[in-house]
Amino acid sequence: MEGVSFSYPSQVGRVFESLNLQLEPGWYGVVGANGEGKSTLLGVLSGELVPEEGTVSIHGASSQDIVWCKQVLSPGDVDALIEDVSSRWDGESMRLRSVLELDDGDLYRWESCSGGEQKRWQIAAALMRRPPVLLLDEPTNHLDKEAKELLFQALEGYQGVVLLVSHDREVLDRMTQQTLWVEGKRVALYQGGYSEAKGLREASREDYLSRRQQLVDRVDQAQSQYHQASGALKSANARISTRSRMKSVKDHDARSTAAKSKVIKAERRLGQRVSVLSRERERAEQELSEMPYMVKASHGVEVAESKAPGEQVAYLELGEGLHGGARVLLRPRQGGFTLRRGEQWWLQGGNGVGKSTLLKALYQSMPEEHREHVLWLPQELSPESKEALLHDFESMRKDDRIAWLQHIAGLGVDVGRLLEEGLSGQSPGVWRKVMIARSLGLGCWCMLLDEPTNHLDIPSVEALERALAAYTGAMIVISHDNYFGQSLSLRSLVIEDKMMHMT
Repeated sequence: MEGVSFSYPSQVGRVFESLNLQLEPGWYGVVGANGEGKSTLLGVLSGELVPEEGTVSIHGASSQDIVWCKQVLSPGDVDALIEDVSSRWDGESMRLRSVLELDDGDLYRWESCSGGEQKRWQIAAALMRRPPVLLLDEPTNHLDKEAKELLFQALEGYQGVVLLVSHDREVLDRMTQQTLWVEGKRVALYQGGYSEAKGLREASREDYLSRRQQLVDRVDQAQSQYHQASGALKSANARISTRSRMKSVKDHDARSTAAKSKVIKAERRLGQRVSVLSRERERAEQELSEMPYMVKASHGVEVAESKAPGEQVAYLELGEGLHGGARVLLRPRQGGFTLRRGEQWWLQGGNGVGKSTLLKALYQSMPEEHREHVLWLPQELSPESKEALLHDFESMRKDDRIAWLQHIAGLGVDVGRLLEEGLSGQSPGVWRKVMIARSLGLGCWCMLLDEPTNHLDIPSVEALERALAAYTGAMIVISHDNYFGQSLSLRSLVIEDKMMHMT
């Protein structure tokens, strides 16, 4: 990428400004706050997004050879994927089917496949094309531990350029050797996976902030000296004018001329100093203006709690078992499943065992009047959910909206930018933060969170960890992010062999 600048017609300001980037074969992690341009970077590299300025070139290939695995597939993307995979039966395609444990029957029941199953097919379809450049946008979303291992095996030996956008710190540390940090219309390259790159970035950031402060001090000093010199120059000019007006007819011409010459020389020296300081100030201010103002990220959000009116928060009848379509996910069970006040569970199990179905069924079993006290966060927000959220955001009373915005800011969203650009065109991560922030401020009896870290940037994941760790209400969390799940110290509820096991 050479001199690349890009902006969306619907948004104010550019996403990238004069971006230069050269990538050699290898694995690159792509990190940064939601909305900074991680997915946009992939779109520009893929050729799907055309830069306003600059060029993108791929040595020995074209943009048509690049494969971009997006966060969310559109219906058209799904149709193209199924058609492409169905026509590939060469040795490598068969190997990928085997390594990723894929069943071709899934292609005919796509809507009932779990998110993890769909994601594995998406990765397989990409690798079957043997691209020179592979762009992976949150490839481990929805994948359980076993499926992640299958993915790692499938990707072993890939020799091209890989850009991996992910919030999963474990995956970034394991898979990537270099890190691209997207921030402030720029992309900075650091050596190492996320943990190593984070340390290097913090050291670089401290140095940057120190240098910027030194420059601020230099501008202030130059301005002060400039004003002092300008004041002295005005005084000198005033003295010359006064001496000229008050000159006596008895003054000796030689003495008057000498005094006037002395003042003129002083004026000239002061004028030169003013000119030098003026140029010094202009240079410092120009240099300062070219340095984006960077501050330490400060993420934090508090959960508003309210106590459930009864000991039992939710009850799901399982007398006939739990079904997903025609499949039995959980065997019939007398007594059903009860969630009590203060109970907190980490719901685990392989892809397709029924975790999301169980959580949704539990939410739907609650009385309508209780649901407004429950944070129900599905894996992906539906168009209807987004539309309702947008309506609430635009029509809410001023005081309530300010509180909501404070929670949004606590999850790392630039609120000023959000208000300027509007919510409708934001990234999936920003939508998810807005949804979480909306519920965290309402006073929840209960939280039902299905992969809450999906699409979130890493600082926001860490902020959410801190908020949920302090929450004392009933909670069930589905997460394949081991770093996240372990940080909450929840009891484990595991679905295996169509049974639930509590530990």
